[in-house]
Amino acid sequence: MGYVAVATDEGKAVLGRRDILIAWRGTLRNLELVNDLQADLVSVEDIFGDNEDSKVLSEVRRLVDLYADEEISITLTGHSLGAAVATLSAVDIVANGYNKPTTKPDKDCLVTAFVFASPRVGDSRFKELFAGLKNLHVLRIKDDTDVVPNLPLPLPLFQYTHVGEELLIDTLKSPYLKNSLGIKKLMVSHQLEPYLHGVAGTQGPKEEFKLDINRDISLVNKYLDALKDEFRVPVEWWIEKNKGMAQQDDGSWILDDHEPNIPPTI
Repeated sequence: MGYVAVATDEGKAVLGRRDILIAWRGTLRNLELVNDLQADLVSVEDIFGDNEDSKVLSEVRRLVDLYADEEISITLTGHSLGAAVATLSAVDIVANGYNKPTTKPDKDCLVTAFVFASPRVGDSRFKELFAGLKNLHVLRIKDDTDVVPNLPLPLPLFQYTHVGEELLIDTLKSPYLKNSLGIKKLMVSHQLEPYLHGVAGTQGPKEEFKLDINRDISLVNKYLDALKDEFRVPVEWWIEKNKGMAQQDDGSWILDDHEPNIPPTI
């Protein structure tokens, strides 16, 4: 579902502090789509209680205590389902004091979440809880053509709402993307690569699109057919080697779906 990493000494020198990063992935499997459609409200006490069993929180606790004598921060990110989980995780960390070293309970560090295409996460009580927490910030990046951030729809018994600040982008302004319509446009506008492309070129709601950040436009077609044909980038060009299948010593093949141990970076 994600990972926890921490800035190296070199990264700390660049950032000016030791940052702990928590990244949550979005929906990948079909069964997860079914879970995404569940919109039952649960009590905040059921979510933000004693979560010592959480691997993420345990690792955050370990790192915060390890670097208790340094200036640290905690950054979370996620897309779609991962954005919702990142928001909940950020609130959980602050609400339960995981951003404070156990030896220095008065030294709470800043917790910031940058979330892409997030659906609505909680109701008014959750929003009140969020507003009352110190050193917690959430920036929601929303494409104007993406419908997912408008879900769940407000209903009499289910009044979901957003928290944090919103950065609105509009990928329809991009001269690099196909002007597809209907279901295809809805599918493209929710994907992460078009979102990152939109962030790289947005100049605000009233200005035209301009790529000020050197982000390769080829990445838009990594999993999609979204770039205009004139840019001559193959569609869906990212193909996992052997589609994740690995040959064993006896000659048989199995799905190698574990995540490799990647050294932490900044």
